[in-house]
Amino acid sequence: MSAPGIHEYNQGFNYTSSRKTALENKRPIIGKVSSFFHRRSMVSTESAMHYSTFNGGNSDADIKSRRLDSILSNNNEENEEDVDDAFEQLVRDYGLPSNLKSNLETLTIAQKKKLLESHRLAQHERSKSAVSMLPTDRMKILRPLSVLTKDSGMRQATKGRQQRPNSKSTFLPEQAAHMLHASNINTIDIGQLTEVHIMLKSASTSWSVEFLRIGGYGGMTSQLEQLNDIVKRTPRHAKVLQLILRCIKALMTHDVGIQKLLTEPACLRLIRDLLFPITSSNRKSLYAFDIHTRSLMLDVLCTLTTIQTSPDCNEYVHGWDLLLSLLQDNSRDRELLSKEDQKKSKIPFLMEDETGHVPKTSPRRFTSWMRELMFIMDKYIERIAFLAGALDFRFESAYRQLRVSQDQGHSKINLQRDSGSVMVDEGVVEYLITHLRLICTVITNPPTCYKKRYEAADQELVRIEFMESGFDRVARGLRSCPHPTLLHSYIHYLAPLMTPWANIKQETKETQQHDMEKEQEEVRSVGDKTPPLISGPLRGLSEPMVTEETKAFANAELRRVQRMEKSKDEVMSIKLNTIRVSDKDEFIQWREELRALDSSSDESVSVDSAYNGTSWLAKLDDDEDDDFYDNDDYDDVIEQPVGLYWMKGGR
Repeated sequence: MSAPGIHEYNQGFNYTSSRKTALENKRPIIGKVSSFFHRRSMVSTESAMHYSTFNGGNSDADIKSRRLDSILSNNNEENEEDVDDAFEQLVRDYGLPSNLKSNLETLTIAQKKKLLESHRLAQHERSKSAVSMLPTDRMKILRPLSVLTKDSGMRQATKGRQQRPNSKSTFLPEQAAHMLHASNINTIDIGQLTEVHIMLKSASTSWSVEFLRIGGYGGMTSQLEQLNDIVKRTPRHAKVLQLILRCIKALMTHDVGIQKLLTEPACLRLIRDLLFPITSSNRKSLYAFDIHTRSLMLDVLCTLTTIQTSPDCNEYVHGWDLLLSLLQDNSRDRELLSKEDQKKSKIPFLMEDETGHVPKTSPRRFTSWMRELMFIMDKYIERIAFLAGALDFRFESAYRQLRVSQDQGHSKINLQRDSGSVMVDEGVVEYLITHLRLICTVITNPPTCYKKRYEAADQELVRIEFMESGFDRVARGLRSCPHPTLLHSYIHYLAPLMTPWANIKQETKETQQHDMEKEQEEVRSVGDKTPPLISGPLRGLSEPMVTEETKAFANAELRRVQRMEKSKDEVMSIKLNTIRVSDKDEFIQWREELRALDSSSDESVSVDSAYNGTSWLAKLDDDEDDDFYDNDDYDDVIEQPVGLYWMKGGR
């Protein structure tokens, strides 16, 4: 028996809201669950597809259907226990979400019977449609049609597109697990992998449980191991990785899959290694995953903040603790970091402070994570800063450019995208914002086993650790983005990470020792009776901390970029890096334009208020009849590195 998946329930609110009856409006829970049971599943029933004329219809599905018919037809009070048992079995088979199970406990017997009746009718319709496609003649079952037509000399008609059977309806958990174990990462069938994702997301929980029991999780781990060790990656490998990530995301919707992922996090560790790869000379030529694939990997890791194992599980694991361990550097990252430090530490004399102590750097635990952010910044943000600084590129809002281009036709839009005026790929901003929110979540939330008070000073220490791990460079790159619209999209998430969270004072050794003894006494007095700080799952990522300092920082950054854009607009008519003059008349024309600009009453466009760093490479002279201009070569005059010769009020 197959059934609709959990995702169809979550996506079905808008669909069923317009088709509710009056009874469903009075009882919203009945309406929601009834529509959930009535919705046709994407997967046909396996028992019906394996039906044969020799079994007499005595399959497990028929036995369950007959038992359900007898329960619904009996109206005695003694039948209430049977209705409750059948309804609980139905809820387990469908794997309903936890937020709906609490509402179902208050349903009456009549309401439960109505839901069971809806499920029985939907099951009967699916099984009837599946059985109607099967042959009924015993000879056609014993001998295929191709054999009969070959013996009789008849030409076999080719089946049309609408007459071909659907092969996706008979995909079993055993077949899916065998396919994942036996396939190679370079030759795996993407169609079958898509089919596995559909079954994990749409079929009943029993299909996922059977898939995990026979080793399907190990098959996905094997594919990720091959992908992590492969030398040359292609876009096809990115497609395979996306499907495996969606399969893992589907396993996070029920307790069995959550327990499997948290107690055996092999797949999650491989996803972390794919997202935060080790940068070495022999891996620089690997295919870099696109931003969509990176977003899927980050989404799977961020989902760990909302899941935990069930209370009846032997080993309690919270997804937040596992995520913290994945975000930190592993042994290979620390080995690479130590090699880099040895190359940079070849200094003959170590620096000392006033007290004579050599300062020691604090431990850096997030260097691999910061390398990923540096890669995204160098690939997308640094390109914009280069165009603004070196090529004097003038930026406008990307959204405004698209709206103007839509009025001029689609050809303008394609031409504009090819030329690079809209410079950031779709999803880059959301990817950066997710990383910034995740950093804020790590700073504000300690592990679940943390039993002391987590104060602002502790949060500031974690923020400083991020800065020393490489986030200071990432922040400088993000702040240097000259595009106003792009900077405005993430500056409010960056500002809390740039401002201090607390004032950390330099304490003496006696004070530190006293505080340490006091903390140990508090821990001994409390003992193991103190519950974890995070008693339940987090509600996703934390929002950035909004204070007056963060608001002032964000507004100052936006005003700075706006001033830069305004300054470029003011001096664009005269500010040139080089002025090439072919004859004397053209040179005199440039001089007259500068004189007119200098005599202007508008101080904002005067020469002395030009953008900082501007230098005129043309030396002007009032003497038009100077013998110097009789020469044909004016490049010597033009290319002289002279300073600012024109100021307000004259030369």
